[in-house]
Amino acid sequence: MKNSQFIHLNVHSHYSIMDGCAGIKEMVDAAVEDGMQGMAITDSGNMYGVMEFFDHISYINTKRQAVGISRFKPIIGCELCMTQGTKDEKDYGENSKAYRLTVLAKNYQGYKNLIKIVSDSWTNNDVYMAPQANRQDLERHHEGLIVLSGGEFSEVYTHIVSNKMDRLDETIKWYRQVFGDDYYLELQRNYDGDSVCNVLYDSWLNAQKVNVILIKKGREFGVKLVATNDVRYLRPNDKSAYNALQCDAKFKTMAQLTAQNPPSSRWLRSGKEMCELFADLPEAIASTIEIYDKVEFYDIHHAPMIPSIDIPKGFGDDKKSKEDDYLEYLSFSGAKQIYGDVLPEEVSDRLEYELQIIAERKVAAYFLFMQDVVNAAKSELGVWMSPGCCIEAGCLVCYCLGITKIDPLEYGLHFEEFIRTEGMIYIGINVDEEGRERIFTWLEQKYGKDCCAHVVLFDTFIADEAFTLVTRVNRLQTLETMAIREAIMHREVDGFRSIKDIINSDSRIRDAMRKVRMSLGKTIEDTSILEGNTREACVDPFGFVVANEPIVNWCPISVASEIDSDSDDNDIFKRCTQYDS
Repeated sequence: MKNSQFIHLNVHSHYSIMDGCAGIKEMVDAAVEDGMQGMAITDSGNMYGVMEFFDHISYINTKRQAVGISRFKPIIGCELCMTQGTKDEKDYGENSKAYRLTVLAKNYQGYKNLIKIVSDSWTNNDVYMAPQANRQDLERHHEGLIVLSGGEFSEVYTHIVSNKMDRLDETIKWYRQVFGDDYYLELQRNYDGDSVCNVLYDSWLNAQKVNVILIKKGREFGVKLVATNDVRYLRPNDKSAYNALQCDAKFKTMAQLTAQNPPSSRWLRSGKEMCELFADLPEAIASTIEIYDKVEFYDIHHAPMIPSIDIPKGFGDDKKSKEDDYLEYLSFSGAKQIYGDVLPEEVSDRLEYELQIIAERKVAAYFLFMQDVVNAAKSELGVWMSPGCCIEAGCLVCYCLGITKIDPLEYGLHFEEFIRTEGMIYIGINVDEEGRERIFTWLEQKYGKDCCAHVVLFDTFIADEAFTLVTRVNRLQTLETMAIREAIMHREVDGFRSIKDIINSDSRIRDAMRKVRMSLGKTIEDTSILEGNTREACVDPFGFVVANEPIVNWCPISVASEIDSDSDDNDIFKRCTQYDS
């Protein structure tokens, strides 16, 4: 079979926090190089990596189309943590159990519905940091979605392992009824039978049993089978780095983890490898192409959702929008208060020039919104504000509106520096910490909490943190390796980020490594794999989003923590976007 006859549909990146260590760009590049025509991303319980996934594929497709190559298709999904009950039920028995379920967006409507399901799994859950969806939400937002039954610890897997065949039948019938031909039974062969033949691991035996019964049930209920690999890392050699994450998450050493789990193969297998692995079930491979064909191309970017500002009557006509007309009025009124009733030609020309570009970019509403925020911060909230944060100081309109306090004409600041980037213009304002919280509260009260959210911030592994994790779980922490770690930390202060760059730049570290009575080659390799991986999602203390309608209409929401400096390290949970930009 050709590589293009298989598509990966269950793929976890490092955004499956502490349960994946593959970079999105590297995985997409590997699939493209292998000749695949598309790939899904299905991170655990979140859509953190979706924008990076989509943007990188868009970049690739621009180059592919330029040379006449067909586009690579991004398939947006999520591995949900599902309960059978509803959020209104107080049942902590069978219906409260959580199972894995692979959900893919078939089209733009499916993407919007997936956003709502994932967001609800975070914000409507009593237990923060443990997102759970339910059948009620899934059925309500089922349009445009494709559902795969899930792999290990899915509902069908659990019922088979527990010998609850009546519940298995009920599960398959329910999903079949809701999703019809867009429901598939997911088969995985992640365990290497040759390497476990001398030890009867429960996980390996369960996987064998599950596949046999799913094949039987698929034929019984007329549900198609689909092959996936539950990808968690990029290359076979990356497995030990992934296992290090698993050890840290499960509080185990590497020896304990490997003794209790059979060898698994969860790398991004090539299309050829997957076809060979399922050579006896070609229909399961063919289903990946069928799903690929069902998924449409669509754009997840959209115009800025700028909150509306009250504009007095009488502004706007056939030539100008009311936002452009009102902004012009406020800008020239402010200019007259600064420069006098008769404006210098330099001022009027500069304002007209800036307002023309702002109108062309259709961002007048943003300037009006920012002026409203700044005015409220100063007059109502008593917030201290900086005179100008960054390149917006080069904007005369900002100065005339009172957003900045620096005259760009006096200091020779150029508007082009402010306007040069394409897309949304950014106006930054610096305020004190207490004032920032007052502004956020004011925005939520004015526009509604559904239209507001903090911005997610990803805490990632740096070299010394990854090195510490790998040495700890492998029981390699000695005085010598801790001295190496200290040296790595000092070099990070100098601006070095990669463990390999640090070692190459410092002969003392290389000498220390040679003196250690153990090989650190694999340790360094695993450290380099974990560098840049997400450790935690938290709240960006400076980022806040306000929209003119509920944010979940456009962007998934989660709940993240922020450390309150005035408390004893108590976590304060806040709503935040799942996209960081």
